[in-house]
Amino acid sequence: MVSRFEDWIRQAERNLKSAIVNYNAELYEEACYEAHQAAGKAIKGSSTS
Repeated sequence: MVSRFEDWIRQAERNLKSAIVNYNAELYEEACYEAHQAAGKAIKGSSTS
């Protein structure tokens, strides 16, 4: 089976960056959504390594 660890972590990092941008723009619902997505992908990535 091919490890997708790096893919999941890369996607999580993008979601986190998006969350920060949205937070700074005071778009809190979007920031929460992106942060949640980042956390989920990071967890999935860590469990596939």
